[in-house]
Amino acid sequence: MPGSEAGIILNNPGLSIYPNPASDEININVGNSVKYRYTITDSSGNIVAKSCKKQTFNESIKIDISGLKPGRYFLELCGQNSTISTSFIKL
Repeated sequence: MPGSEAGIILNNPGLSIYPNPASDEININVGNSVKYRYTITDSSGNIVAKSCKKQTFNESIKIDISGLKPGRYFLELCGQNSTISTSFIKL
């Protein structure tokens, strides 16, 4: 996916995903209060997880990935004014 490298979303320096790679949970920092929707797809483009939640100021978005098989996944995070995509590795 364009715009991502080593877990940092390059087109939005205030947002990061960690740990990457991960085994049970990924955390996303966005830095402010935001209502968001996320979708996780596998390397074949199949949706494996999605949700809509609200994150409060300086709180990490926590996503449970313990049920996913090991491999590379793509995360699309849609906020109020933007959509950001990145990838992560599930161990």
